[in-house]
Amino acid sequence: MYKKTCPFCHGDSYSAASGSWICPYCRSDLSSLPPEPATGKAGNRAANRGPGKVVPLHGGNSVNEEYKPGKNPA
Repeated sequence: MYKKTCPFCHGDSYSAASGSWICPYCRSDLSSLPPEPATGKAGNRAANRGPGKVVPLHGGNSVNEEYKPGKNPA
């Protein structure tokens, strides 16, 4: 798993691939930035979260109940 921090909006994004990479927050192209390994440091919610409860959604998709909209702190 790789991590890149956008130099424009400072958002962290994560991916298993290191090719074409678009910031999910401001849509900037981060492809030319070198990726760093995503580690399990404290504060890295994606790496530290447990399996949680998977809730099926319409259309066959699912969502981790731990991250449902309106349930997470800001």
